Amino acid sequence: MKRVRTTLAFPKELGERLRGIRKKAGLTQTELATLMGRNGTGAHNQISRLERGIQPFPSLALIADYLRACRARFADLLDILDSYTSQPVVSDAETEAALTRLTQQLPSDASSAVIKYEKKTTNRQAMPTVGKRPVLLSPAQRVLRMQKMFARQYHSEVLEASLHRALVGLGKAVPLSLQRVTCDYGRKVFAALVRGRKLVPQCRTELPRRGVAAAIQTKLNRIRAKARKHGVTEKALEAMASAAQQAYDQLNRERRLDWIPSPQEIAALGIRPFKVTKAETRMELAAARADGDYWKQREFIKVLIALKVDKKLDKLHLDSDVRRNVWLWVGTLFDVLADRGKEAAARLAKVGMRRVKDKVLTRDIADKVFELFERYEQKLKPRPPEESRT
Repeated sequence: MKRVRTTLAFPKELGERLRGIRKKAGLTQTELATLMGRNGTGAHNQISRLERGIQPFPSLALIADYLRACRARFADLLDILDSYTSQPVVSDAETEAALTRLTQQLPSDASSAVIKYEKKTTNRQAMPTVGKRPVLLSPAQRVLRMQKMFARQYHSEVLEASLHRALVGLGKAVPLSLQRVTCDYGRKVFAALVRGRKLVPQCRTELPRRGVAAAIQTKLNRIRAKARKHGVTEKALEAMASAAQQAYDQLNRERRLDWIPSPQEIAALGIRPFKVTKAETRMELAAARADGDYWKQREFIKVLIALKVDKKLDKLHLDSDVRRNVWLWVGTLFDVLADRGKEAAARLAKVGMRRVKDKVLTRDIADKVFELFERYEQKLKPRPPEESRT
């Protein structure tokens, strides 16, 4: 098996430790070689190389015989071995170094967020599940997955900008309560277009191609019917479909549908991980900015964050009392964050919700509030003096 650079190579400290053990036992190198049962001509030189640290890959049998002859134990070398085994796994270290190179031109917080997200998703895939083998990816595969994530971020940015332009063009034809449903239809149309691009080339004859196209169209019709049930007009649906097609055509012209971005392209295009603002949120923020009053803007963003957290809670099937407590706690956390800064809010998040004992839930909600506040904070107008509040 070929060794890599990160494979364990015993440091010179090991040789110094072994020499100290031999001298404590009162043995010369020749006497030690005899006690080890190594009487060949090269035995003395082998022990000398080991103690000088110029034999980086000694066998376990050699070290075991050395310790046995000195009446010592492996525990005498435990701290040296533990310093190596406590390091990150080789594949994790290589992946982190490659991701650092990939994101080197991004701000430090964005780079660390990518590395943290990659570790979290990789660990989740590697967790064994019933009936399934864990998914173990090589460092190259893990870095490629993150490059594809940056490509999807760029796709989402182009799509959301196109959907936002369509929403602005529709004006009051789409009320605030229907903007999310309307935009979701546009996103699903875009996803169907991308999926069709991947599936159709795999069909070798015309008949399967027609089958794929028909299946995609059937799915789009079903999505369209569901949107109509929510009250979305035909005009709005057509506008969203057209916006999705425009985004798809733009990416196709730029040859970025099946694109693996390089570090230079990521920096040049300004792709920020996890920072794409959805089209309906852009409309909501625009409505907040239209009102010049700081406190009204702040309350609007506070409610907006609470609604997004509540959407996250929908998946957890919590009872109404717990949800109400979460809402109140999120409001308090937002106020502390806006008035006293992130450090004070972090202390409050650490204390958690008194009536909600789930610490993992509390931490997830706090992280979500911090993320959303950071995104919306720049949209707020400068805070007026305290006495101007009415």
